[in-house]
Amino acid sequence: MTVRKHRRRIRRTGSRPAALLGLLAVSLLAGAKPVTVQQWTVLTDRLRPLHRPLGKPQPGDWLSQHEEGGETFLEYARSRPVTPRGKRTVIYLQPLGDFTPTQRRLITLTADWLGRFYSRPVKIEQDWPLARIPADWRRRPSSIASRWSG
Repeated sequence: MTVRKHRRRIRRTGSRPAALLGLLAVSLLAGAKPVTVQQWTVLTDRLRPLHRPLGKPQPGDWLSQHEEGGETFLEYARSRPVTPRGKRTVIYLQPLGDFTPTQRRLITLTADWLGRFYSRPVKIEQDWPLARIPADWRRRPSSIASRWSG
Protein backbone atom coordinates (compact mmCIF):
# COMPACT_ATOMS: atom_id res chain seq x y z
CA MET A 1 0.00 0.00 0.00
CA THR A 2 1.34 3.43 -0.83
CA VAL A 3 1.86 6.28 1.59
CA ARG A 4 -0.91 8.24 -0.15
CA LYS A 5 -3.40 5.39 0.30
CA HIS A 6 -2.46 5.08 3.97
CA ARG A 7 -2.99 8.80 4.52
CA ARG A 8 -6.46 8.56 2.95
CA ARG A 9 -7.19 5.54 5.12
CA ILE A 10 -6.19 7.42 8.27
CA ARG A 11 -8.48 10.33 7.35
CA ARG A 12 -11.32 7.92 6.57
CA THR A 13 -10.92 5.84 9.76
CA GLY A 14 -10.38 8.71 12.18
CA SER A 15 -6.69 8.06 12.92
CA ARG A 16 -6.97 4.48 14.12
CA PRO A 17 -3.69 3.18 15.54
CA ALA A 18 -3.40 0.33 13.02
CA ALA A 19 -3.67 2.78 10.14
CA LEU A 20 -1.08 5.03 11.77
CA LEU A 21 1.31 2.14 12.21
CA GLY A 22 0.78 1.18 8.56
CA LEU A 23 1.60 4.72 7.45
CA LEU A 24 4.67 4.76 9.62
CA ALA A 25 5.91 1.41 8.34
CA VAL A 26 5.27 2.24 4.70
CA SER A 27 6.89 5.67 5.07
CA LEU A 28 10.02 4.43 6.79
CA LEU A 29 10.58 1.20 4.92
CA ALA A 30 9.55 2.33 1.45
CA GLY A 31 12.04 5.17 1.50
CA ALA A 32 9.35 7.85 1.50
CA LYS A 33 9.90 11.33 2.86
CA PRO A 34 11.26 10.95 6.40
CA VAL A 35 8.84 11.26 9.29
CA THR A 36 9.49 14.37 11.38
CA VAL A 37 10.12 14.17 15.12
CA GLN A 38 6.73 15.80 15.72
CA GLN A 39 4.96 13.27 13.46
CA TRP A 40 6.83 10.42 15.14
CA THR A 41 5.80 11.67 18.59
CA VAL A 42 2.14 11.92 17.57
CA LEU A 43 2.20 8.45 16.03
CA THR A 44 3.89 6.77 18.97
CA ASP A 45 1.66 8.54 21.51
CA ARG A 46 -1.43 7.22 19.70
CA LEU A 47 0.00 3.71 19.51
CA ARG A 48 1.25 3.56 23.12
CA PRO A 49 -2.12 2.34 24.57
CA LEU A 50 -1.86 -0.75 22.33
CA HIS A 51 1.56 -1.71 23.65
CA ARG A 52 1.87 -4.70 25.96
CA PRO A 53 5.31 -5.29 27.49
CA LEU A 54 6.79 -8.73 27.00
CA GLY A 55 6.44 -10.99 30.00
CA LYS A 56 9.30 -12.97 31.45
CA PRO A 57 10.74 -15.44 28.94
CA GLN A 58 9.34 -18.94 29.29
CA PRO A 59 11.48 -22.09 29.11
CA GLY A 60 12.33 -22.75 25.48
CA ASP A 61 11.84 -19.10 24.40
CA TRP A 62 14.72 -17.49 22.53
CA LEU A 63 15.14 -14.82 25.20
CA SER A 64 15.35 -17.41 27.98
CA GLN A 65 18.67 -18.54 26.49
CA HIS A 66 19.98 -15.41 24.72
CA GLU A 67 20.54 -11.98 26.24
CA GLU A 68 19.27 -9.22 23.94
CA GLY A 69 18.80 -5.54 24.61
CA GLY A 70 15.98 -5.11 22.12
CA GLU A 71 15.43 -2.65 19.31
CA THR A 72 12.85 0.04 18.72
CA PHE A 73 10.98 0.27 15.45
CA LEU A 74 12.74 3.55 14.73
CA GLU A 75 16.15 1.88 15.26
CA TYR A 76 15.08 -0.94 12.94
CA ALA A 77 13.86 1.47 10.26
CA ARG A 78 17.05 3.53 10.48
CA SER A 79 19.14 0.38 9.93
CA ARG A 80 17.83 0.38 6.34
CA PRO A 81 16.68 -3.26 6.32
CA VAL A 82 16.62 -5.17 3.07
CA THR A 83 13.05 -4.98 1.80
CA PRO A 84 11.49 -6.46 -1.34
CA ARG A 85 11.75 -3.63 -3.84
CA GLY A 86 13.53 -2.98 -7.09
CA LYS A 87 15.30 -6.13 -8.26
CA ARG A 88 14.93 -7.92 -4.90
CA THR A 89 11.38 -9.20 -5.18
CA VAL A 90 11.81 -12.95 -5.71
CA ILE A 91 12.86 -15.52 -3.10
CA TYR A 92 15.20 -18.14 -4.58
CA LEU A 93 15.61 -21.60 -3.04
CA GLN A 94 18.79 -23.46 -3.93
CA PRO A 95 18.51 -27.20 -3.25
CA LEU A 96 21.88 -28.81 -2.51
CA GLY A 97 22.38 -32.55 -3.05
CA ASP A 98 20.14 -35.41 -4.14
CA PHE A 99 16.54 -35.70 -2.97
CA THR A 100 13.99 -38.46 -2.65
CA PRO A 101 10.47 -37.79 -3.98
CA THR A 102 9.32 -37.11 -0.40
CA GLN A 103 12.15 -34.63 0.18
CA ARG A 104 11.38 -32.98 -3.17
CA ARG A 105 7.75 -32.58 -2.06
CA LEU A 106 8.95 -30.90 1.16
CA ILE A 107 11.01 -28.43 -0.87
CA THR A 108 7.95 -27.63 -2.98
CA LEU A 109 5.76 -27.19 0.12
CA THR A 110 8.42 -24.98 1.73
CA ALA A 111 8.53 -22.79 -1.37
CA ASP A 112 4.74 -22.52 -1.32
CA TRP A 113 4.74 -21.57 2.38
CA LEU A 114 7.50 -18.97 1.92
CA GLY A 115 5.59 -17.37 -0.94
CA ARG A 116 2.41 -17.16 1.12
CA PHE A 117 4.16 -15.93 4.28
CA TYR A 118 6.23 -13.22 2.58
CA SER A 119 3.74 -12.43 -0.24
CA ARG A 120 6.54 -12.87 -2.74
CA PRO A 121 7.11 -15.19 -5.66
CA VAL A 122 9.43 -18.11 -4.89
CA LYS A 123 11.59 -19.82 -7.49
CA ILE A 124 13.20 -23.20 -6.87
CA GLU A 125 16.55 -23.30 -8.64
CA GLN A 126 18.02 -26.43 -10.25
CA ASP A 127 19.73 -28.75 -7.77
CA TRP A 128 23.41 -28.29 -7.13
CA PRO A 129 25.38 -31.48 -6.49
CA LEU A 130 27.19 -31.44 -3.15
CA ALA A 131 30.46 -31.91 -5.01
CA ARG A 132 30.03 -28.35 -6.30
CA ILE A 133 30.35 -27.01 -2.73
CA PRO A 134 34.01 -26.66 -1.65
CA ALA A 135 34.87 -28.90 1.31
CA ASP A 136 35.94 -25.95 3.47
CA TRP A 137 32.45 -24.40 3.05
CA ARG A 138 30.68 -27.49 4.42
CA ARG A 139 29.62 -28.01 7.99
CA ARG A 140 30.97 -31.00 9.79
CA PRO A 141 28.13 -33.34 10.84
CA SER A 142 29.29 -33.15 14.45
CA SER A 143 28.90 -29.36 14.49
CA ILE A 144 25.24 -29.66 13.46
CA ALA A 145 24.53 -32.44 15.96
CA SER A 146 26.11 -30.44 18.80
CA ARG A 147 23.67 -27.58 18.18
CA TRP A 148 20.71 -29.87 18.80
CA SER A 149 22.16 -31.68 21.79
CA GLY A 150 22.21 -28.48 23.86
